[in-house]
Amino acid sequence: MLCDGGLAVVGYRDVGEEEIRYTEKLMEICAKQEIQIFSGGARGVDKAAVLGIIDAGGTAVEVLADSLTKTL
Repeated sequence: MLCDGGLAVVGYRDVGEEEIRYTEKLMEICAKQEIQIFSGGARGVDKAAVLGIIDAGGTAVEVLADSLTKTL
């Protein structure tokens, strides 16, 4: 999966609905083109990207910067 490449998605944490919708639309396009994404999973754009591509049937790799037990 990592060797397939992809698109890194990072962005602001404090975003509005318009930015979330834009991110979700971009993730639909990525999923259709079979482009996986890489993200840090922070709230805001990062999380919207991960959830958006999964909802669209694509794949995401989330690189956690902290302990997995703290994240859950």
